[in-house]
Amino acid sequence: MKVDNISIKKRIKSILISQDESQKDKLSYEKLKIRYDIAIHFQPFIKVQPLPLKYFFKQKVNVLDHTAIIFTSRKSIDYFFYLYKQLKIKLPITTKYFCVSEATANYLNRYITVRKRKMFTSKGGMPDFFPMLSKHRRESFLYPCSSTRKPDIINVLKENNTDYKELIIYETVSNDLTHLNCENYDLFAFFSPLGIKSLFENFPDFQQNGKVIAVFGKTTAKAAKERGLELQIQVPLPQVPSMTTAIENYIKTL
Repeated sequence: MKVDNISIKKRIKSILISQDESQKDKLSYEKLKIRYDIAIHFQPFIKVQPLPLKYFFKQKVNVLDHTAIIFTSRKSIDYFFYLYKQLKIKLPITTKYFCVSEATANYLNRYITVRKRKMFTSKGGMPDFFPMLSKHRRESFLYPCSSTRKPDIINVLKENNTDYKELIIYETVSNDLTHLNCENYDLFAFFSPLGIKSLFENFPDFQQNGKVIAVFGKTTAKAAKERGLELQIQVPLPQVPSMTTAIENYIKTL
């Protein structure tokens, strides 16, 4: 008998986490694995890759026309300087760098000499980063980003009538997951809408059939529901900020 999208509570024996195992969560997942005798498999559903150089030329962006560069992730730094090397250009010593976090700024140190550069770093994430950009609205910003970037930063630059150009230099695509057997897992954990998209690109006929679906974030939840999935676990919540805590709480109810 075929059962679609029905919540059937049964013992969780195996979990598929749709991303790499991070150092931050490694211990938490290990405790979950041992405490409840569960098999946990980490498999990234998506991957990030640089766009070919010809895509850069299509955008008609002159890197040297800009006085400041915005970096929001390690990937944006890696792929920008990869492009920079291919183009064989030299950034002026007066170029300013705006980083969304201290971690991003520290990573940028791999590519530039800090004492010779002007770097501006957010101490409190995006809420602190936006006023920083507004304060320097007279700069001409270059924003290296992904083809799936969020609109937040662009909106702030537009609101302040700031001169800017976005430069799309990398993209996020689905991984090949055809080696997986979805029937081997009782719980699937997703962390982005692209993870949901990858699932159905790889398995167009995927049926939930009582499998537990856990999602992180409102946009991921929305993407899952649009695909007809029933959600048993949603995070973050005020009392349940992490995926591991949410999964453990769910297991305790079985």
